[in-house]
Amino acid sequence: ADADGQELQEIAYSSNLLFAVQDFKSLPEIQDQLLQPLKTLIIEVIKMPTGVTEGHKRDIVFLIDGSSHVGTFFYLIRDLIINLIPNFDIAKDKDQVSVVQYSDDTRVEFPLNALTTKEELLAAVKRLRLKGGSKLKTGAALDFVRRNVFSKSGGGRKHLGISQILLLITSGKSQDDVRKPSEDLKRAGVMPFTIGIGEVERSELRQIAYSPKLSFQVDNYWGLSDLDLHLLSISQNTENVPIPSTIRTGVDRRDIVFLIDGSSKIGKGFPAVRKFMAKTVESFDVGEGKVQFGVVQFSEDPRTEFFLNTHSTKKNVLVAIKRLKLKRGQKINIGQALDHVMRNIFTSSAGSRIDNAIPQILVLLTSGKSNDDISQQAAKLRELGIVLFGIGLKKADQTVLEPLVYSPSLAFPVKSFQGLLNIQNQLQQIIKTVAVEVVERPAGDK
Repeated sequence: ADADGQELQEIAYSSNLLFAVQDFKSLPEIQDQLLQPLKTLIIEVIKMPTGVTEGHKRDIVFLIDGSSHVGTFFYLIRDLIINLIPNFDIAKDKDQVSVVQYSDDTRVEFPLNALTTKEELLAAVKRLRLKGGSKLKTGAALDFVRRNVFSKSGGGRKHLGISQILLLITSGKSQDDVRKPSEDLKRAGVMPFTIGIGEVERSELRQIAYSPKLSFQVDNYWGLSDLDLHLLSISQNTENVPIPSTIRTGVDRRDIVFLIDGSSKIGKGFPAVRKFMAKTVESFDVGEGKVQFGVVQFSEDPRTEFFLNTHSTKKNVLVAIKRLKLKRGQKINIGQALDHVMRNIFTSSAGSRIDNAIPQILVLLTSGKSNDDISQQAAKLRELGIVLFGIGLKKADQTVLEPLVYSPSLAFPVKSFQGLLNIQNQLQQIIKTVAVEVVERPAGDK
């Protein structure tokens, strides 16, 4: 019943926001580590549209594995692109498509603004030949397309508010780091899809993709043909993404929710959890128009202890935390708890200022693996721009937390309840300097 690392990684906004401890007494050990990202984090909030519209203009880049490992199967990757093209509206002022191959290095086959008809595009794709190369440097390739292919000089139209989509097709694990390049790509307003062929590292592809539902895997090259319609449906429903506008808010305004494991596994460690929350609250200027706190306990089901707008003074918040009693319960349903906080806590009626671009922070503390699915809820949290910090107790290590958190630096495994105090200062520092990048997604061109 220990917290599952892979599951927590899926829920957290980033693997950097995931922490694991051996038991509740170790919670103080991660206190400083946890506070640091809370003070320095920059969040990208992507506001999703309420509906799907027709006639989108898109910049679509296929970043394809051109290594020697692909070999004679290259034609099947080429066929996937060919099968998708007839469904695009290719023109200078409509859809633009680019193809880039990579292995040890990266090569642009044709930029976004090179081909303006379907006939030209189909002919160019049919002429593609395998690049070759012994290594896969996916991180470098992601950086390259962001800087050179999606750019204005490369034909990219982000400055015009045109949606930008990347379809990465790869057959192996990257030889370089992909975490920062993928985060930079998303921060630039690009929506990455990933397609893994054969024995690829699934966690790596999910990290690169905008959300888990945009990461696909097929057993072999022939399986690519099964993705045609699914990819087309998703890419056609992608809304326009204008240039991100950065809103940097000071420490004076935050909405912070503690989502704490209230199962019987916590037991006598609950006072340490209460102390951890209280010490965090003490470091902030609490009040209306300042920092607000809410608390939810969960086990089989979630229970709201108090909403973001329930208490308007630090004293009242601390009193409410001191009065908390362990909820109890045998099972841990993190997915249900995440759904609860999105529907009932991070809402304007409950005091959330999410619509005003105030940083929304969720601090999850769990002692075990969830008994229900968390993938959809974790993806939705990211879409809403809610930044999840993960604290793992006992055997809830980095692999448990990373699927949940926004960034690996926001995952805190602690070995005991006492370890919570050790991450306190770091956590507070990160929370206090959170900035929000707001990326609006309008309803589309009329």
